[in-house]
Amino acid sequence: MKNRIWFLALFIIGFIIKSNAQLAPKFSVSLSLEQDTVGLLDPWFLKIAIRNISEGDIDFLPTSIITWGASESAEFKLEIKNKKSLDWMDANIIRNMCISEGYNYVKLKPNEVRIYEFRCPSPIKMLDIGTNELRASFSIRCNHDNKSRIYSAPICIQVKEYNGQDLAAYEYLMKSPNPNFIFYPIVATVFDTSNIAKTEILVNRYPEAFFAEYGRASLNRLYLAKANFNDFYSSDREKTLFYLWQAKKYGVLALESKNSKILEAVNNQMSQLLEVAERAYDFDLPESLQKEFYFKKY
Repeated sequence: MKNRIWFLALFIIGFIIKSNAQLAPKFSVSLSLEQDTVGLLDPWFLKIAIRNISEGDIDFLPTSIITWGASESAEFKLEIKNKKSLDWMDANIIRNMCISEGYNYVKLKPNEVRIYEFRCPSPIKMLDIGTNELRASFSIRCNHDNKSRIYSAPICIQVKEYNGQDLAAYEYLMKSPNPNFIFYPIVATVFDTSNIAKTEILVNRYPEAFFAEYGRASLNRLYLAKANFNDFYSSDREKTLFYLWQAKKYGVLALESKNSKILEAVNNQMSQLLEVAERAYDFDLPESLQKEFYFKKY
C-alpha cells in the first residue's frame, strides 16, 4: 500500500514539474522602431523579433489575432505607457498589420530568430507630446490554454508637434472620422475610393506637407482601383482611360518621394496600368496608348 502511495506521490510531483516546465518561457522578444521620433499621426513601422531560447524546437502559427482551431497559435501585442498612465495600455494597432513572413506555420530551432515587420496607424489617442514608452509582447496558446506572455524591454518613442504645412494638413485630416485613410496602401488602413476627393484637396492645398507624399501614392492606388472596377463592370472605355491617366499623374508625382516604402508601392502599382489599358481594348491597344501606359520600374 505504501509503495502505491509513494508511486502516486512521485507521479503527481513529476506531472507538476513537467507542467511548470511547459509553462516556462521558451522564447525572448525584442522590439525596434524604424524612427524614434514621429508626429502624432505619423504611421509606425516596427519590428518584433522572436528568439527561441529553449533547447528544443518551438512550433506555432503566428497571428495578431488568435486563430481558434490551431493547435498552437501565437499573438503579438504592442503596449503603450504615456506620461499620465500608470499601467500599460494595449495599443491595438498591430492586428492584421504584419507585412513580412506572413501567417504561416513556423518551426523555430534553438537560438533561431524570426523577425516580423509591422506597418501600423498611429495610436494617436494614447500618445502624449514628448516621451512615450512602448513594449511588445508575444504569447503562445496551446490547445486554447493560456501560456506565458513574454514582454520585450521597454523602449522610448518621442512624439513631436507639427508646424507649417504639416500642421495645416494634420488639422485638415483630423476633421475626418478616420484620418489614417491618407496612408493607404502603405499602411493597410481604409480602402475607400470615396476618399479620393478629400485626398486631392489635401495634396493640392498642402503639396509640401509630409502627408501629401502619402496622399499622392494613395491617389495612384485608388484611381487604379477605379479603372479596374470600371473595366470589369462597365463598357465605358473612356472612363477607364481617364482613371488610368489620373493614376499615372499621381504615380509620377509620388515617385519623386525619397520614402522607400512609397516608392516600392507606387512602382508596383504603376506596372499595372498597361495591363488594365490592354483589357479595356480587348488586348488590341493602340500603339500610342501602349507608350502612354508602359512603365519601367525604378
